[in-house]
Amino acid sequence: MAIGDSIKESLDPTLRGLSVPMHFVKMDLGNVPMQTKNMCIHTVGGGSGGGGGGAKMNDATSLGNIIGIVRSKSSDQLDEEGIGGGIQKQKAGIQIDIDVCWDGNCDIMLQATLTKSAKLTFGVRHIKLYGRLHILLSPLTSALPVISAVQYGFTNPPVIEMTYTGAAGKILNVVASTLQGVITSSISSVLVLPNRLVMPMDLGRYDFLETYRPPVGMVRLTAMKGRGFTLLRGLLINDIPDIYCIIRLGGEQQFRTSTKTDNLSPSWEDESCDFIMYDMDQKVYVDVYDADVSGVDDVLGKAEVTCRDLFGEGADGEADGLCELELIMNGNKTGCYITIQGDLFHLTRDCLDSFTSENYHGKNHLCGLATIIVSKATSIPLPREDAATFVSVEVRSGAAGNVPGKPKFSKKFFTGTVSDYPGIDSLNP
Repeated sequence: MAIGDSIKESLDPTLRGLSVPMHFVKMDLGNVPMQTKNMCIHTVGGGSGGGGGGAKMNDATSLGNIIGIVRSKSSDQLDEEGIGGGIQKQKAGIQIDIDVCWDGNCDIMLQATLTKSAKLTFGVRHIKLYGRLHILLSPLTSALPVISAVQYGFTNPPVIEMTYTGAAGKILNVVASTLQGVITSSISSVLVLPNRLVMPMDLGRYDFLETYRPPVGMVRLTAMKGRGFTLLRGLLINDIPDIYCIIRLGGEQQFRTSTKTDNLSPSWEDESCDFIMYDMDQKVYVDVYDADVSGVDDVLGKAEVTCRDLFGEGADGEADGLCELELIMNGNKTGCYITIQGDLFHLTRDCLDSFTSENYHGKNHLCGLATIIVSKATSIPLPREDAATFVSVEVRSGAAGNVPGKPKFSKKFFTGTVSDYPGIDSLNP
């Protein structure tokens, strides 16, 4: 009940602000528990981003044994033995990767306002959510409770499937698609890398600057070429597709290539985009479309690959950043392929040549990483019972052309929302 109320409160303002406003009428998530499997536990150090070794664990004593070993040594000893290191010296930690699946028989009712007089009421009778969750226990200490803080989130955007009831037709399809997009976006903005939720375990020793873990590095992705595409059959004539790709890394922003008009063997080898990678198990997603000037673009297929497989940390260890992926449509192979080239650049503070090198300049390219850590806020002037505190940060740089006051670059992000809870102060988050 508490989780349902929290979801309702967080999503309601966004749903009411859509072009087709919606609001919850009823929220009951049922009593089906979440299932877990395929647990992998490994140690992590500064900047490792989950790159340490690991093994599947089938019982809780395995985690206890690891914590016991780490507790027997000081954090400095662990760093000297190679668990720490990276961009800045970090205390040792433990990361747990685990598959989670919630297959719930819920009872949710929503109402969409189509016009002032027309309203559509529909329900969600079944939700299935599954993905790979990581739990980061860091930094570890030599005194109880052993763990200074717990961070958790999804390595990649979880898959969400919903079954609707109460209405039918194209109107419901549009509304349902909008709702699912809002839910996916809301989860990604809080619980998908690079976003994590943090729960301090030792408020007396907790230091967010020690909890923060820098990313693995920067990844430059290029859709080199495509093959296997065929004529699209129409009612009157066959159509040669106008192909473009949408490329994403994990839950970050997406990059769209140019459209190759009337081309069955497209190439985009001179187009690339840089992404920040936080974990080797983050996935590169490639969605391929046929551009339609008169309507909605047609999906030609989708593909994905983990950074670990792309850069050669898989079973064979022979990958070189070049990978040909077969596109999948509705669970079936299409016979169409996209070749992806990935280049991995590790972050360092010892050599800053990238700030001046032409290799790192240009559209969609990064020359460095600035990290902004919002560690706390104090004395929020609100009644405690009404406080649900978050911080908005906006970064601006330069001026755009000859437009006064318009920044050349603008990026805004939000911290998670802190509400009053035993041991948590929403007025001093």
